[in-house]
Amino acid sequence: MSRDNIVIDVQGRTTQGLGILQSDLTILDSKFSKSGALSQKWRIRTRREPLMEVPGLLQDLSAALGDNYSADISSDDGTPTSLPYTPSPPPQHYLAQALVATFEVPHSGYKLTAFGSYMRQIPRYLGESTALDAAVACLTDAHDCMMRRDAGCENQVSNPVLYLKALQRLQAALKDPLTGTSACTLAATTLLGIVETLGGLKKDSKYLSHAGGTMKIIEIRGPSSHIDGFDGQILRSQRGKIIIQSLWSGTSCFLESKDWRNVAFHENADLTETDLYHDKVLKHLILIPRLLRDYRSLSHAESAALSLDILYRLRSLRSSLRDLGLGLESRLHDPQVCTEVPSDVHDSLVPVCYSFADWPEVQIYSHFWALTIVANTMLMDLTGSMEQEALCCETAQKICKLYECSRRARPFGSHFMVLSLATAFRWVPTEEMKDWIVEALNELADAKATGMWWCTLAVEYFADMLMGKNEPMLVHTTG
Repeated sequence: MSRDNIVIDVQGRTTQGLGILQSDLTILDSKFSKSGALSQKWRIRTRREPLMEVPGLLQDLSAALGDNYSADISSDDGTPTSLPYTPSPPPQHYLAQALVATFEVPHSGYKLTAFGSYMRQIPRYLGESTALDAAVACLTDAHDCMMRRDAGCENQVSNPVLYLKALQRLQAALKDPLTGTSACTLAATTLLGIVETLGGLKKDSKYLSHAGGTMKIIEIRGPSSHIDGFDGQILRSQRGKIIIQSLWSGTSCFLESKDWRNVAFHENADLTETDLYHDKVLKHLILIPRLLRDYRSLSHAESAALSLDILYRLRSLRSSLRDLGLGLESRLHDPQVCTEVPSDVHDSLVPVCYSFADWPEVQIYSHFWALTIVANTMLMDLTGSMEQEALCCETAQKICKLYECSRRARPFGSHFMVLSLATAFRWVPTEEMKDWIVEALNELADAKATGMWWCTLAVEYFADMLMGKNEPMLVHTTG
């Protein structure tokens, strides 16, 4: 009997041409490998019965078994025959497919790659960590729910069972000395943070626990663990979140230290001109959390030495921003980078808007102009001078001109505008423009769907916090 035209179905029958062989199946041996795969040795005794050929039987058997096996087949004459078998793909294969599908959705604002290039590397690591596998399953389900705009997903994660399973596996991984600080566990933590923002859990700040947890794992692992590769890509993707977390908690940013700066802003041949400008802006942004912390301390205890130190640091920051601004201003007038276009919605308050060829450019200018306002406002408040008032007003108008471009990148590509619109709030010329900023923030946050609305008081508080006038939004605790 030729082995090439023998197939087994789940009832233990084999087909050959248009005849069917009724078979008696005996399992001779079963073994589990270290990876958990099941290997079985079978013996099949066959007898021929006429019947039509049954298609797809091997595929059915593969789906039913789900594990590797080998089989010995004895034909009517007793000659052993091996059965060729291609195992069905493991569950991680389907997880990888589902994740990759989120990279290819038509609207750029819904691509999960907006959270960092490390997302494209995750499929390679599926199967190595149950925590990462569970986080990916939860994330792809939440993304699918968001794409379908299910009403039930607005204020909770899309699948609480998947979410709970992912949390349990992440907690187990964090407690394990071998996996607690692994790259897979770190990646799983970042993914659950994304799940919680998609699922509406930001209402009670659950997502902040994973934002802070990611930051803590990165800090514990140390700079030498993030030099390049997958680990380096994760760090690059989390730099902005680490800075924002430091702002909200009122602490200095550990990326400010020399060792961390060398790793977090390591230049390599893969970086584009846009990437390099983004790095330059973030290098300035990491200075702000400590500046604000020290500036707030002046209101509790007058210190001439600290006051002079802050004044020196602010002037140095402003001077450095001026130098960086020369290159950015030149790019702003490059039609291949940016053009000015009429408002899509015929907005009378902001009739002309910026349109960038690549949305990451919007983030660069958004952060740079926010930095410009923060540095100059703090200097004016510290010295009592208003010499930079015109610059702050002009910069606030530029930030408002970014709104429509960032709105087109909703929801994943517009979150960074919160910082810049808040800094612009104090410097727009009219109350009507302040109302415009509040409305813009609610549009970018999709407040109608999430039920979480910005109000004037909240924006005012956040804006003053960014100028060192209010306490941080989160209480920082140690231990």
